This record gives sequence, C-alpha cells and structure tokens, in this order.
Amino acid sequence: MGEILPLEDRGKLTRFLGFPRPIKAELNYEGVGAYREAIFENGLVFHETVTAYEKEKRMSFSISALPHEIPITTLDEHLVIGGKYFDVLNGTYELEKLNDTTYRLHLYSHFKLTTTFNFYASWWALLIMKDIQNNILQIEKRRAELH
Repeated sequence: MGEILPLEDRGKLTRFLGFPRPIKAELNYEGVGAYREAIFENGLVFHETVTAYEKEKRMSFSISALPHEIPITTLDEHLVIGGKYFDVLNGTYELEKLNDTTYRLHLYSHFKLTTTFNFYASWWALLIMKDIQNNILQIEKRRAELH
C-alpha cells in the first residue's frame, strides 16, 4: 500500500482523539518471516513479522511497538502501544471470496490491557481499534475499486 494521503484518512474517532493517522505500510516480501512496518504520523511505528501466509487468502502477523521509539507527546501513557497499560499483539488479514468478481477483506487483531479499570478501558480500546481497522479497510477498498 502506497502512502496514505490525508484525504484518504477517514478515521473519525481516532482523529477526534488526536491518535496519529496512518501514513503507510511496507512489507519487504510475501511469506512467513517477512517484515512489515506500519507507519503512523508522530513517530508511531508498528513492527510486524508475518507468522502465517497464504497468497491472496490470508496473512497473520505479530505486532510490536517499541515504547522508547514513540515520542512522549504522541499518545497519553494509557494509550502507548507496547507500554505499561496497552499492547497490540497480533493481526490477521483474510480475503473472503464472495463470488467470481467480489471479495471481502477482513482485518482482525488481538490486544492486551493491564489497568485497574479494564472494563471501561476495554470498551474504549475496542472502539479505537475498530475505528483504526475500519479506516484501513476502507482505504484498501477504495484503492482496490480504482484498479
């Protein structure tokens, strides 16, 4: 996926909360063991390693964000990925064939919360992750429809 232009970014909740917007994701090759960087503004980078790969069907990956790489002004300490309270562990893209010309792309992820108020925090984390993922899926959808 090439660089995401600001007008392509339609994440409503994340924009409202000031979460860094996605800029680009780069995969060094296709297959298990490949390395992918998902780059967001303000220095937020997710380091991802492909753990399962089926060409044009499925790609799973572990996710690591290194807190020391994230500038202190980027996120509240409770939202720092890989930090004391919140971590995104893995993700999966799955391509579902609906018919001969139509596919649906799914994006799943798992995260971990470590707070004394997990119920409340998990509700917010789910909303934020859903907004980020739906935004990325919509970008992919618009780009696929143009080609």
